[in-house]
Amino acid sequence: MPLLERGIGRPDMPLTVTDSIVLKVAAQRLTARLGAEEVREEDLLEARRVHRIDWAQYEAARSQQHPAGTTPGFFVVPEGMEARAREQVHAYTGTLAGMLGIIAQVVTGAQVGRVPF
Repeated sequence: MPLLERGIGRPDMPLTVTDSIVLKVAAQRLTARLGAEEVREEDLLEARRVHRIDWAQYEAARSQQHPAGTTPGFFVVPEGMEARAREQVHAYTGTLAGMLGIIAQVVTGAQVGRVPF
């Protein structure tokens, strides 16, 4: 039998507990690589370019992303400059980790049953 997991977000694209853990572990790995200066400037700039395009599309669609069954407030614009900056950094981190293959590595580790840390 398939494993059932609860998720948050849109009903057609929920973020599961496993997804949340994978993203946190990927962010930790990315932070370590950035701290060790193991990320090329070209990769940072390309991720910024991709993030800006993706973010503009997300912002344009954000107000319409409240379908029935969605976690209340999931797509609400955060209040205040600090909260908005955190949202941007979080989204850019995901883009960069995805482009560097870090998310795929963590997912693979989780799928084969290894602890992804």
